[in-house]
Amino acid sequence: MYICQKIKGMRKLTFGLLLSLAFYNSAFSQVSTNDTLHTYPKSRSGKGAFIINAGVGYSTIFVAVEGALPIKGASIQVPTSVSPAINLTGDYSFRNDQSVGICVTYQKLNDIPQTENTSITGYTESITRTNIALRYLFHFIKNTNTDTYVGTRIGLSFWVDGILPLSSQQYTQLAMGRSSFVLPSLQLLFGYRRYFSNTIGVHVELGIGTPYLAEAGITFRICKK
Repeated sequence: MYICQKIKGMRKLTFGLLLSLAFYNSAFSQVSTNDTLHTYPKSRSGKGAFIINAGVGYSTIFVAVEGALPIKGASIQVPTSVSPAINLTGDYSFRNDQSVGICVTYQKLNDIPQTENTSITGYTESITRTNIALRYLFHFIKNTNTDTYVGTRIGLSFWVDGILPLSSQQYTQLAMGRSSFVLPSLQLLFGYRRYFSNTIGVHVELGIGTPYLAEAGITFRICKK
């Protein structure tokens, strides 16, 4: 009789312990899941996320022009105006720590044309560069709020050089050899993004090569569902 009572008591104790463990495990799992979703959601910055950068940058386009334009006996003097490098990129994360993207950057420079060290007054030379490229990024620090990355950008720069006004024989002579042409481009870059919400943040990038040395702006994050 005593042994039977002992066995029944042990059964009740075992059942109680198992019930407590099951309840604890369920509660702990729920808390961990909620915490994970709240703190480190893969869908926000990891695989499947699409990130858009829109910003403006600084470049030495006025230095590049001298070597880029195929003009014989012509050069530029100090530019009268230089626009910032207007930049737009879209990056898709195909892995949690890697992404690929497409980029477009536009910049314009105006100056007074000159040939044989003589300025041609009454004319404005307008030079534009549109760079279209692909880039690969490796993200070595990436979570919900921050994203630090390095990468490379390879593309083509489409140059257009023209002089205004058009109605002049002198323009025809001066513009000989000036037209549109394409040059390859390469850039190594370092970037940092900081998010203030699930979808909006800011970014800054530093680069070596074309089309900018420094760029900053706003960032939009589109997450997979």
